[in-house]
Amino acid sequence: MFQRKMGSVLLLALAVLAFACQQDMEIIQEPEFEMESFAAAEFVPGEYIIELQPATINFRRGGDYEETQVFMRELSESLLAEYRIGDENLRNVFGTAVDGFSVKLNEKELEMMRRDPRVKSIHQDEVIAHNRGNGNGGGNGGTRGGGPKNQTPSEPAPAPEEPADEPAPSDPDNPEAPEEPADEPKEEPADEPKSEDPVSEEPVEEEPYSGPSTQEVPWGIQRVGGFKRYTGNNVAFVLDTGIELDHPDLNVNVELGRKIVPDDISTTLSDLHSHGTHVAGIIGAIDNHFGVVGVAAGVQVVPVKIMGDDGRGRVSWAIAGVDYVASVGKPGDVANLSIGASANTTFDNAVINASNKGIWFVTSAGNNAADANNYSPARANGPFLQTVSSMDSRDVMANSSNYGNPPIDWAAPGVGIKSTILRGGYGNKSGTSMAAPHVAGLRLLGNIRADGHIKNDKDNTPDPIAHRAD
Repeated sequence: MFQRKMGSVLLLALAVLAFACQQDMEIIQEPEFEMESFAAAEFVPGEYIIELQPATINFRRGGDYEETQVFMRELSESLLAEYRIGDENLRNVFGTAVDGFSVKLNEKELEMMRRDPRVKSIHQDEVIAHNRGNGNGGGNGGTRGGGPKNQTPSEPAPAPEEPADEPAPSDPDNPEAPEEPADEPKEEPADEPKSEDPVSEEPVEEEPYSGPSTQEVPWGIQRVGGFKRYTGNNVAFVLDTGIELDHPDLNVNVELGRKIVPDDISTTLSDLHSHGTHVAGIIGAIDNHFGVVGVAAGVQVVPVKIMGDDGRGRVSWAIAGVDYVASVGKPGDVANLSIGASANTTFDNAVINASNKGIWFVTSAGNNAADANNYSPARANGPFLQTVSSMDSRDVMANSSNYGNPPIDWAAPGVGIKSTILRGGYGNKSGTSMAAPHVAGLRLLGNIRADGHIKNDKDNTPDPIAHRAD
């Protein structure tokens, strides 16, 4: 009798466990879910970000970026030398958005730095990561090529919704929405560097073209008010995995770009992953006769490479990228940060201070289905800061989108978004990473108005849906 009861209890327990696992699998299968969840943060052993007190800095501000970098490196090396910490341990230095540096320390050295009155705060460095890319650019396919020679007219794809029974991606470590089927691309050497010759900042004149246009206006661009050819003088900084420098549908400003990641992580400014290229296309893919078109069509997109070719980076590299934008950017420029980490005051301070220069910083809310106030830089607030949640084509909040008012300012399309990817191609991606650049493009065009509110907002305060004001 006892054995029979124990068997019944065991069967019931297994049934409950199976149901729970089934629920977890349903969450993983969501088409907009990306590897940007930081519920289990991955910290870098022995690596730290140190923010200094403002009084520590005794040089006149206003120098150019390189001059500031030289001074901050000398100051940081001098401070570390007091504790017999070698220069080889010093990583990045910051001197515009925040004052400080990243450094490798052992436990004894860390404790000494904590007691130094010149130190404002210390955070352990943390990994930031997108899902893996592949030869076509971060998904399971994509459309090869951008020009008329390798394009054929096709019916535009219908705007996607977010069905609960969306099939799971084949790769459990790459749970992004599958990209569109592709013709088999020609193999290209993976380690062949892209050309990094500076491009002219003058608008490129289009060659006369007579023939059928295959250009698509993705549903997300339509939902935020459609595209508009950009004629202003500002640029869009994309702090990400880089941008494919020779993509035919992007106006890439290589000269202003910056590779922040160390050479042992990547030796090229160009994107070899696809996330940054996809973000750039949403902001400003060119209005021509092929491919797709972005919100602020044709705007110069500037790669600031803060993540490696495997889609992994560090918070210290992101802060260094923000510091660079704060130094070279000008009022009216836009910086897109489709990344996230656990709460970090130095990261927040860098973004807030940089944005206070009049540079719009647009950040993704994150894909944890959690309160955005627990993540940086999403939780940062300021007059030139915008945090964006994700929705599908029914105006329904994506299940994995973070929430919270504040810090979230807008909702924007983020499910099944078609944009530029590697090898001059096009493909679909999903997540708040795709929602943020819609708002970045809108900010380049001017004011934003609300066009309704998102449905099923998890905090019961529906986010306004971003739309072009004019």
